[in-house]
Amino acid sequence: MSNKVSPKAKTEDIKNGPALPDFSNWSDEQIGFSPYWTPAPGKWTYARPIARDERDPEFIRYLFVALMPTPCRRGPGEDSPLKDNGENVTVAPGETFSMSVYYQLRDLFDFYLETGILDQANSGVRIEAIKEVPTKKSGQTVWQFKAQVDPKVRPLLDAKRAEIRQLQMADAAERKALASENAS
Repeated sequence: MSNKVSPKAKTEDIKNGPALPDFSNWSDEQIGFSPYWTPAPGKWTYARPIARDERDPEFIRYLFVALMPTPCRRGPGEDSPLKDNGENVTVAPGETFSMSVYYQLRDLFDFYLETGILDQANSGVRIEAIKEVPTKKSGQTVWQFKAQVDPKVRPLLDAKRAEIRQLQMADAAERKALASENAS
């Protein structure tokens, strides 16, 4: 339950209370939905995926921490009739931006998030949009990308993939043995 205090009392409490800090040199926090990065042929960014944002099931996206200044957009896209209500922004290193779930990148980003390897290596991935190509469905397209990691990260990724394959093979062998045992 809240205490109801008149606005005048609140103002007097601030005036009579402890000295407030000088807010003029404080930095802004990034709030709301993070700006989004959209592909264009030859456009690239360097970032680390940190989460899969599923708050809106109609618009699932990945959240990244920028490792370089990254041109993004906030609000309606350039192809929207409401594009004047949007704005182009540059996300600074350390800030977050989002990216739609592109089919070609989905498994890779999920792997990075599930294993945490890029966090452990304190590294990111360079993502370059190559081109947009039509699909078998009329009027639909998909993006083709190139993804690159630091050479120091490659052995970690390869070792983790080998470990996962070994676990999957052991699990399959165990299921086969149980099925054989149950059949007899």
